[in-house]
Amino acid sequence: MNKKYLLAIAASTLMFVACGDDVTEVTEIRQEGMAVLEKGEKLSKQACDTTNVGEMLFVMDSSEAFICDGESWRTLKGEKGEDGEKGEKGDKGSKGDSGKDGSDGTSCTAKSVKNKAGLEGLEVTCGGAVVDTIWNGADGKDGDDGTNCSAKSVKNKSGLDGIEVTCGETVVDTIWNGADGKDGDDGTKCSAKSVKNKAKTRDGIEVTCGETVVDTIWNGAKGDNGEAGKSAYEIAKENGFEGTEAEWLESMKGPFIQDKRDGKIYKTVKIGNQVWMAENLNYSVNPGKQSWCYNDSAEYCEKYGRLYTWAAAMDSVAAFSNDGKGCGYSVECEPSETVRGICPEGWHLPDNTEWKTLFATVGGQNVAGKMLKSASGWKVNKESSGKGLDASGFSALPAGYRSSSGNFYDAGNYAYIWSVSAIFSGFAYIVDLYYNDVGAGQGHLDKSCGASVRCLKDN
Repeated sequence: MNKKYLLAIAASTLMFVACGDDVTEVTEIRQEGMAVLEKGEKLSKQACDTTNVGEMLFVMDSSEAFICDGESWRTLKGEKGEDGEKGEKGDKGSKGDSGKDGSDGTSCTAKSVKNKAGLEGLEVTCGGAVVDTIWNGADGKDGDDGTNCSAKSVKNKSGLDGIEVTCGETVVDTIWNGADGKDGDDGTKCSAKSVKNKAKTRDGIEVTCGETVVDTIWNGAKGDNGEAGKSAYEIAKENGFEGTEAEWLESMKGPFIQDKRDGKIYKTVKIGNQVWMAENLNYSVNPGKQSWCYNDSAEYCEKYGRLYTWAAAMDSVAAFSNDGKGCGYSVECEPSETVRGICPEGWHLPDNTEWKTLFATVGGQNVAGKMLKSASGWKVNKESSGKGLDASGFSALPAGYRSSSGNFYDAGNYAYIWSVSAIFSGFAYIVDLYYNDVGAGQGHLDKSCGASVRCLKDN
C-alpha cells in the first residue's frame, strides 16, 4: 500500500538507477505529500489516468521518482546538465521578523441521541455548537405472505390421469396425461444371402424382403494394381515441411509450427480468438550482442528460450520485414501496423492491446498470472497464492532477464516478455509475471535489457 510522506528535498541529490548500472543525479526536487511506493510494491499496479495527472511517486525499490502524465508513469530521471557560470556574491540580507501563530482549528464530535418519538440518530457538535443531527430511517413494512400451492393426482370421468394444481383455495390448472398412441404396423422382415450369376463368374448378395427379391448387389470386377503410394512424411515434405521424419512425427502429436529459418518446432495454443506460441522463441540472432541464453548457458535456451534486446525483438535491422525497421534504443518508435519482428513468417510481436485481450479471455488481468503461468518450474510459494494453473495452455516460464551491464537476474521467479509498445526512447512495455502474484503486470524495461519473446499468429 502507498504511504504519503512529507518530502522537502532542497540542495540535495537523489540517485535514480535504470535497468543497467548507469546512475543519474536529479537535484532540487521539492513536493509536499509525494507518494512513496514501498519495497516490493510494483509501479505497474499503480493507477495512472486523467484523474491523477501530475501525481508523483517515489519508488523505494529503484530509488526513482515518477510522474503520471494521464496515461503512464514517466520517470523524472533527467540527464546531467552543464555547469552554470559562477554568480556574484550577494549582500547579506536582513533577518525577517517571526510570524504569528495561527488560530487553532475547531474540533467536532458526534454522539448518539434519541428524539421524543424514540428515533435514534447522531448529533454533530463543532466548537460547542450543534451543527446537525442525522436521524436513522424508519423500518419498512413487512411484505404480504405468499400463497402456498400444492399438486395432487386426479382422474377424470373417462379414467384419464392428471395433476391438479391448487394455490390457496383455488384450483388454477389441471394437467392431463396424453392418451397412449396406437401400435405401428409390423415391418417386413428382410434377409440376404450369397449368390452367383448363371455363368458362375461373379459373386453377389441377394436381398429378399418378405417373399420378394428386392435387389442383388454384385461384386465389382477386380481392378488393376495401382501405383505404390507415398508415405505421409513424403507428402508433408512435398507440401513444405522441412526436417527429419522423427521431427515430423513429433509435430503430429499436437498443434505445432516449424520455424523454417532454423527448423525448430514450437507448440501452439488457441486462447479465445487468438493463437499463441506456447513456448518462448529460441531463434538465435547476433548472439552475445543482441540475444543470449540465461547465464550464457545453452541448457537455459532449451528450457526458457532466448533473451532479446527490444531492438532485436523488433527486427530493427529489417532482416525479415520492414515493420520494425529502425526501432531500437534511444529512438521514438510507434509502428502503426502489425510488427513481425523476430517471429517466424505468419506470426508477429504482440502489442499492449493484444496482451489485454489475452488477459480478458482468461478472466481478467487480476487473475491472468495464475491462468498463464506453467504449473511447475516456478519458485515454491509456501502460501500457494501465486501458483500457476496453466489453465489456458500458455505455459509461461520464469526465464528472468539480462541487465544492460551483462548480469542475469530472476530466473525461477519472474517472466519478462516484450511488447511492441514503447513508453519513450529508452524504455518499452513488458508483461511481467511473478511467482508470488496471481495477477499479470504491464511494466516497462530498459530497451537494452534482454527479455523473452512470445509470438502471436497473424489474423
